[in-house]
Amino acid sequence: MGRLIQIAHDDETREWQATDPDTRETYESYYTLRVIPQSVQREIRRKHTTASFVKGVRVESLDGGKFTDDCLDYAIVSWRGVTGRNRSTGAITDLPCTREYKLAQPEWIKAEIIRMCLGRELGQMVGTDVIDISSNGDGDSPLALTGPTEKGAIPAESLTAPRS
Repeated sequence: MGRLIQIAHDDETREWQATDPDTRETYESYYTLRVIPQSVQREIRRKHTTASFVKGVRVESLDGGKFTDDCLDYAIVSWRGVTGRNRSTGAITDLPCTREYKLAQPEWIKAEIIRMCLGRELGQMVGTDVIDISSNGDGDSPLALTGPTEKGAIPAESLTAPRS
């Protein structure tokens, strides 16, 4: 069987695992993500857009930070292996997948999740071969998508996505 790309539908989720952009070390944290459909994008955009008139011309202004936060909250369905220090005990514990913790993720992780889910790049590789999905094919990306194939899990280091 040759190489195929399967498009992620609006109601599907995919598991994603990040790789450190500097050391290329794969994290043991997994995010379950979903595509942000156009209807949801429009709703979020409308919620964070204000209109005013400047010299008789209607001007719309989008609060990009709030738009991105709501998109990120929608895109991350769940996770495992995302930890933090308990302020009371000092112990490292798994964090619940709440809006507060979603927004506390490192900026590069948030940017990549938004790129994949808002940009509809959350496709899945299926088949016997693994292919590089970077924009220029150089495989020089810090991030990886993971998902099942007919022969089992795709190695995270095998799939790359371009930096934003």
